[in-house]
Amino acid sequence: KGDNGEQPPNNWQAWFGGSAWNRIIEADGQPGQWYLAMFTPDQPDLNWTNEPVALAFDDILRFWWDRGVDGFRIDAPALVGKTPGLPDAPPVPPGTPATDTAAHNPHVFHRPEVHDLFSRWRRVAEDYQRAHPGRELVLVGETFAPSLEVVASYVNDAELHTTFFFDLLLANWTPTRWRNALRAAASDLGGKGVRFAWALNNHDAQRNATRYGHSDAHLESSFSNNNNLVNSSEPVNSEIGNLRARAAIMILAALPGPVFLYAGEELGLPEVLDLPEEALQDPIWERSGHTERGRDGCRVPLPWTADPSTNYGFSTGTNPATPWLPQPLGWGTFAADAQVADPGSMCNLYRRMLALRRSLTKQTHVEMIELGDSIVAFRRGDVMCAANIGDTPVALPDSVREILAGSVPLALTDGRLTLPADSAAWYRHRTPVR
Repeated sequence: KGDNGEQPPNNWQAWFGGSAWNRIIEADGQPGQWYLAMFTPDQPDLNWTNEPVALAFDDILRFWWDRGVDGFRIDAPALVGKTPGLPDAPPVPPGTPATDTAAHNPHVFHRPEVHDLFSRWRRVAEDYQRAHPGRELVLVGETFAPSLEVVASYVNDAELHTTFFFDLLLANWTPTRWRNALRAAASDLGGKGVRFAWALNNHDAQRNATRYGHSDAHLESSFSNNNNLVNSSEPVNSEIGNLRARAAIMILAALPGPVFLYAGEELGLPEVLDLPEEALQDPIWERSGHTERGRDGCRVPLPWTADPSTNYGFSTGTNPATPWLPQPLGWGTFAADAQVADPGSMCNLYRRMLALRRSLTKQTHVEMIELGDSIVAFRRGDVMCAANIGDTPVALPDSVREILAGSVPLALTDGRLTLPADSAAWYRHRTPVR
C-alpha cells in the first residue's frame, strides 16, 4: 500500500505484539518487499499453497524419520492458511492488550488449508510406514481452538493421529472446571473415536506447581493472561501447589492415551517469578513494550544436582557454562539426584504412576462417577480414580477393596478410604460399580 509500497499490505498484528508485516532491506540499503510473520520477524509465515514449500516439508519429515524420529508435535497449526486477498482484520474489543490482538483476527486462524496440510502429511507418513514395515509414526497437533469440536475435527483417519487437550492445563484448581473438562473429553467426543494427548504443563504456561498454589487458584475465573497461559500474580503457597500438582498427575495418568510431560514438572519445579528484567529473553517482553514478562519463568534450566558450583549440574569442569536463564538460589532443593534417592519425592511419584498405568487396564472408555461436590472421579475398566479438589477430607464409599496408589500416603480405616484435601487415589472396589 501507499504510493511507493511504504505501507504494509494490511492491518494484521503479530501474536507477540506489533505489526505482523516486516520489510526487507535490500543489499543496496533500500527497502524492498514486505513479508508476513505472525509471531516474530525471525519466524516468517510460509505460503502453504505454494507447492515447492509443501514438497520441501515432505522431505523434512522423511529426513527425520530416516534418523529414527517417531513423530512430530506440530506447533501452532491453526495459523496455516490465510484468507485470500489478505483483507484487513476487524476492530478488536476496546482494551485488548497488544499481544492478544492477533487472536481476534478471523483471517489467520483455522482456515481450510490446515486440513489440506494435515491430510498431506498423513499420506506422507503412511507412505513411509508402508516402505518401512514396523515403524509407527505419530502426528500430534498443538491445536488451540475456541471449541472442542474444532480441535476434534483435526483427528481422524486422514489427518492427525492425536491432538492436545488443553482444557486440563487451562483449568483452575476447582472441581467444576476439572469435572467439566473430563466430562467433555470422555462423553462428548470419546464416542467419535477422538484420542487426545494430555498435558498439565508446556513451554507457554506457568508451571502447575506454582499456579495451583496461587491464592486465587480455587476461583472459577480463568488465569489466562494473553501469551503466558494460565498466569496469575497472586501470592503463592508452594506447599499447597506441590500437593495439588501431585494429585493432578494422578488424574492425568489414569486417562487413556498419551501423556506428555514438560521438562522439570516431574521434579515439581515452580515457576521462577523473579527473573531480572535484563535476563528476560521471551520476545513477548520486547514486543509488548516491557508490559508483559512472557514465559521465561518456566524455561529456566533444570537442576540436575544440588551443587550450585556447577550451576546445579548444568555443566561440569573448572569453568562451568552459564545457563541461558539464571537459576534461582536454592534451586538444588529440587535437584534430580536428590529426588531419585527419596521414595516420597515428586520424581518417584511420577515414575510410579507412569509404570503403574501400563499394567492396570487397556480399557479406553472413561465413565464419570459422582462422589460428592468436591470429588472429581471416574472409572476406567475396574480402576477408579478420585481426586479431592476441596478444602476438607472426604470419606469414599465403604466398598473400596484395594488402594493402588495415592498422591500422599493413604490407608483404609474400617474399610473406608478417606481422601485428604488436595489429594488423589487410584483404587478398586470390592464389588463392581454400576
